[in-house]
Amino acid sequence: MDKNVISTLEFDKIIEHLAQLPVSPLGQKLILQIKPLSEPAFITQKLNETSELRDILDFDDPFPLSGLQDITEQLSKLNIHGTFLSTEELVQISRTLEVARKINMYFIDREDKYPLLFRLVKQISTFKNIEDEIKRCIDSSGYQVYDHASPELNRIRRSIIRQEEQIRKRLEGMVAAFSARGYLQENLITLRNNRLVLMVKDEHKNKVKGLVHDQSATGATLFIEPLETLELNNKIRSLKIDEQKEVERILLRLSNLIRDRIDDIQQTVDALARIDFIYAKARFSKEIDGHSPAVNQQNKLEIIAGRHPLLVLRYGAAKEVVPINVTIGEEFNTLVISGPNAGGKTVALKTIGLLSLMTVHGLHIPADPSSDIAIFHKIFATIGDQQSIENDLSTFSSHVASLKQIVDSVDQKNLVLIDEIGSGTDPDEGAALAIAILEKLTSLGCITVVSTHLGALKVFAHETKGVENGSMEFDRETLQPTYHFRVGIPGSSYAYEIARRMGIPENITRRARQLVGSRKNQVERLLADLEDRLQKYRTLTNDLSIKQSQLDSLIKLYEQKTKEFRTKENTLKKEAVEQAEQIIQNANITIEQAIKQIREAQANRESIKQAKELIRQQKKLLEKEKHKLSLSRSEDKSQKEFLKMVSIGQKVYWEPFKSQGVVLSKADASGRVLIQIGDVKIKAPIQELYPVKESREKKTPVYRLKISADVNKLKTNEIDIRGYRVEEGIAAVDKFLDEAILAGLDQIYIIHGKGTGRLREGVFKYLDKHPRVKSRSYPDWSLGDTGMTVVKLK
Repeated sequence: MDKNVISTLEFDKIIEHLAQLPVSPLGQKLILQIKPLSEPAFITQKLNETSELRDILDFDDPFPLSGLQDITEQLSKLNIHGTFLSTEELVQISRTLEVARKINMYFIDREDKYPLLFRLVKQISTFKNIEDEIKRCIDSSGYQVYDHASPELNRIRRSIIRQEEQIRKRLEGMVAAFSARGYLQENLITLRNNRLVLMVKDEHKNKVKGLVHDQSATGATLFIEPLETLELNNKIRSLKIDEQKEVERILLRLSNLIRDRIDDIQQTVDALARIDFIYAKARFSKEIDGHSPAVNQQNKLEIIAGRHPLLVLRYGAAKEVVPINVTIGEEFNTLVISGPNAGGKTVALKTIGLLSLMTVHGLHIPADPSSDIAIFHKIFATIGDQQSIENDLSTFSSHVASLKQIVDSVDQKNLVLIDEIGSGTDPDEGAALAIAILEKLTSLGCITVVSTHLGALKVFAHETKGVENGSMEFDRETLQPTYHFRVGIPGSSYAYEIARRMGIPENITRRARQLVGSRKNQVERLLADLEDRLQKYRTLTNDLSIKQSQLDSLIKLYEQKTKEFRTKENTLKKEAVEQAEQIIQNANITIEQAIKQIREAQANRESIKQAKELIRQQKKLLEKEKHKLSLSRSEDKSQKEFLKMVSIGQKVYWEPFKSQGVVLSKADASGRVLIQIGDVKIKAPIQELYPVKESREKKTPVYRLKISADVNKLKTNEIDIRGYRVEEGIAAVDKFLDEAILAGLDQIYIIHGKGTGRLREGVFKYLDKHPRVKSRSYPDWSLGDTGMTVVKLK
């Protein structure tokens, strides 16, 4: 890939940041050596490897890569027979072999979850015997060989300790004697040239017989080894030489253990370097909230919710950066972006180029996973001021030189990005040159994206097949860019509006409009008017969507209430039948009791009287039930009469909803009339309506429908709680569930992201206890995988 393109699109800054993320220099080297790939299958494999390690970081146990070190140089030393490594180098190898063993163990039960990483881990061998032997012999913190590393070393060091103790005792006696005579500068035993000596005053040097090893800076003190300890010190020196030889023998033995398996260890180090490289890419993906896009060779570029990765890194969260949505390569292959200065045109160009570069380098991109990125053989980018003092080229000359290079080299499988095409010269001539170049690029079939302020290019894009307009949205009220990208609509430069905002007097901008000509002003007014209409259309569409949601909610609520009413009606009928059966049964029992009393009392007056009283009481109960039924029939009769005489404007009471409204239409063929309840208009079955009476209004509270107030808040069936703390996320989901239930939704989506998994687990616990939640599940991997939860409501 051309270095100028990498610099222009700032891909070098991506690599610079990425190089800080590996655990060891092993991965860092691979990052700095990263190359673009050309085979779709290979690119997909590299993207999927990163996805697997990203899943580990998001959902699995900590990945045991800590402690990995670059031991390439140490292994190279061992290629020479007879060489041995230092204690520090051996400890570094031991730590790296320990990482290899831990990673092997990590993937023992994870082959099915991470098949691509497992395939790589199979190249990693374990060297437990080497690792353990190095740990047994060498202190990993101080890099000292342990006494127990060998029996001989242990014996030598014990001898040295004994000899040093003898010398110390003799010197302590001398210190006591010489100190009393005032010979010593300090009453201390010190070390010079690895030998124990006394600190003797210069004027008494002849009083202490021995070997002078050193002198103080002032000359006042001599460091003298007494003759009495000279032989003992010589023995210690000889023992220390033996000690050093034994240590070297131990280090050679440990080095030979490594040398015997150096090829396997080198293969393991290479695999660990690859894993460290993938680990860095996964960490980067997590930082930018990246995903693996699809890749294609059909010259189609589809970026959905794409964000500039450097902006995401700068602001620390993807949601702080306005996304771009663009599809090129289906209906058109050349896109002309227009709009005001500082409106985001250049960022849009760089985002398209940078996401394409990242994909062919096997990196996740900060975009929706449904994005589909073409594999470009080359990317041409001319962005920013191209002036070259060194080559004595003006801005326009340098611009034309870049355009010539593109026209001479481009083919169908290329991506061309040109900022402010045709600028830097006469606008008419620049526009004509730009149109001719765009015609050439469009005919070749390559993907071309250019930015411009030239009106002629906007007209060209509108009238030419294979070319399309695009623009960066601008808020005319605040005179501020929104950074939202739109396809199909050219953008105005808003030069006069921005000039007024910057303090240019209105009479000057008015004169400027006069000078530019009516034709230009008409085009600018047309673009501005088009933008106004687009914003109004979006507002109307949004309002219509909300109203549609309200209507759908009311219909669902009506169907639900109707179902409940029918269920209740059937229950009441069943209860009525059971009550009637009970009444008949009681009546029969009463009559039987009366007959029995008459027989037992031989029909005397008192018994007959008591029997009649029993029958009278049961008759009274029957009359009471009969009266209830007659009232019910009376209401039915009243309601039937109402059905015949219902008229527009009449107040009615809708029984299932306990709500009062006004009739707006006659009954249709299905027996439904349009009524208005508050701000809501809805068709209701006429048999569920009753005329409003004063007595009913007093006896039955009238409730107004509150649905619309809640539904107005519900503009979507999904909620995004990424970045929330667990408590905040649950509170937001709780409120959203209430609104969704009132709106009659049967399914919602909760976007909680992957992260550490704490937010997801907290939301799951809440959902599992919610009485209206029917089920929860993950969506298809292409719609969010484990970063989203689908909730079905009862």
